[in-house]
Amino acid sequence: MKKRTCTHRGRAPQVVVVVEGGVVTDILCSRRIEAVVIDYDTDGVDDADLSDIPQVTTTAKGIIARFPAVCAPRRVRELLETTTNNLDARR
Repeated sequence: MKKRTCTHRGRAPQVVVVVEGGVVTDILCSRRIEAVVIDYDTDGVDDADLSDIPQVTTTAKGIIARFPAVCAPRRVRELLETTTNNLDARR
């Protein structure tokens, strides 16, 4: 099976983050990226599962998770075009 690779042709990567019910369910990108999700909502989480996350002037507690990003440039382009068209129609 041939490994799928993404080319960017000098453009910034495009990323679509899908959230359902406050939970990240998918990350799609136009080229390979490494995605990290940080959740500051730590109610009910064991202290052992929390990480120190540097802020501009302090440090906050949060949950850090690596998230597999799916390289799907055509789908990302379709979603961004649809979103842009919908936003433009509202103006």
